[in-house]
Amino acid sequence: MSVAGRLLLLFGKKMSVFRHNQQLSNYLASHKSGTHTGGHNTNNRSLEPRTTDQMRTLQLHDSKSHAQQRHQTDASPRKSSAASGSSKSRGVNAVKGRSAIGSGRRRANVDDLPDEVLLKVFGFLPADSLVTCDCVCKRWHQLANDDSLWERLYRSYAASKSELAERRLQSAKSSDPKSSWKAKCIHKCIERRNARIKTLLSKSSPYTHLPANTDKAIQKLGIGWELVLRDNDKADHSFAQSDGYHLPTSSTVRWYHLQFPPIRSLRCLSIIAKAPVFFKKDGSAADNSPCQRSLLAQHDLHLGKLSTNHQPVAHDDLIDLRVIGQSILVASWKDGGELAFISASLHNHGLVHRCTQGSLNRPYIVPSHKPKPDDIDPQYGLHDYTCVVELRNQRSVLWGQQFKNVHCVKQQKEEGFARLTPVQPDVISDHSYASKKLQLPWKSDLFKGIVQDFCILDVTIHDEFLKPFWCLSCPVKVAKAVDSIVNYSYDGEAYVISHSGEKGSVKINLIWDHSKEQYAVTGVFLDISLEAINAWFSTNY
Repeated sequence: MSVAGRLLLLFGKKMSVFRHNQQLSNYLASHKSGTHTGGHNTNNRSLEPRTTDQMRTLQLHDSKSHAQQRHQTDASPRKSSAASGSSKSRGVNAVKGRSAIGSGRRRANVDDLPDEVLLKVFGFLPADSLVTCDCVCKRWHQLANDDSLWERLYRSYAASKSELAERRLQSAKSSDPKSSWKAKCIHKCIERRNARIKTLLSKSSPYTHLPANTDKAIQKLGIGWELVLRDNDKADHSFAQSDGYHLPTSSTVRWYHLQFPPIRSLRCLSIIAKAPVFFKKDGSAADNSPCQRSLLAQHDLHLGKLSTNHQPVAHDDLIDLRVIGQSILVASWKDGGELAFISASLHNHGLVHRCTQGSLNRPYIVPSHKPKPDDIDPQYGLHDYTCVVELRNQRSVLWGQQFKNVHCVKQQKEEGFARLTPVQPDVISDHSYASKKLQLPWKSDLFKGIVQDFCILDVTIHDEFLKPFWCLSCPVKVAKAVDSIVNYSYDGEAYVISHSGEKGSVKINLIWDHSKEQYAVTGVFLDISLEAINAWFSTNY
């Protein structure tokens, strides 16, 4: 039995004993004179039957009068509450919770507990449950924010060694909400976590020039992801992540559940990151820590707009795949059209900060880039790019390369774009093979499958100062090339992968080599918008 249940049972027993003692005292007071009027009688045996019958009659009469008194007592508050119209007060809730359990018993309600007892119960709750109690009602809100509770949590998770060495911590001003023990505890824990993030992400990878330990940082910080589906009645359906995989340049998070609501009732989709606030002494996240929620993506999921604006880009025998917002993959069953699974491709650039420093209603905004103007270099902003291009499925990389000193000349600027060509079609030494066939394995709670000619494209472009200029991670389709140049070095069909983003477009030429049964990457073209280049480098191309 829980602590609250034991307290309620003890409170009910005390009330029952109190009513029994009161009934006995009333009985003795009302019959004391009748018991002693006849004086002392030495013949007690002759009076026993008569006395016993009288006591039974008096007990029956007393129990009836007590029941009538309880009925009148229960009826009077209901009448007064009906007249006042206040049905949510503490007293009325206590009266409504009464029910006869035998003679002279009453079922206690949690609202009958005094503040001192309820505060004692809250002292046994973990931090996340205490935050939940804060949202129940006004009375619980005041008790759940009591300084005595949060001072204990402050000592456990936020206090430094010097503070713990002192006998008493510096008291927080309860009159100011920002200086309460709760605010002080959470604020200091978040500050300590953010300082720890800088340490975890201090090293950069020589391959991607991104933080080298993004996956370890996510694991040590206890970051998780939540899928929220809102229906037409504005009711939210939340689902914890089913699994997730971390790769050098991006991460994939998947959700597959049998309890997905009907797709016809859905209104929008949100992906939220959950970052714990409290941590143990060993650095791992506390088991029952409250979490800071940060919005990562939010998109319309209305069935009419979904079928009109987002046609299936790939399919197999069981599912149809749709891409929403360039990075979210929505799979629906062919039989019935309901949701099968949802996956999100998250680029590692700034991922930890987006998961820990956003809010529930607004995503984290990356600090704006301050351009460094250069009047000497006529080709400023068109050379010395570092690019990492990868093709992968949701668990492993199928093809990837790093390209350094990639540049564009003025003659290659066409229609408002500057073209970077890391892999040139006519240079055989630039070509390479994918390790596996470009396909996307998937799974749900009941089924598994493979979607052919479909993968995820990761692109990371750094400028000459190794600052991230353009990063993307999105699902793409491997389509047959319509107008392709004949390449006599390979025996097979030509394919193409194309994607358009906010800063430009990506095109990858492939050939299916029948002799090796692999894809050969024969060309990579990165068309970057001149408008994006001008905004980044403060140029005027």
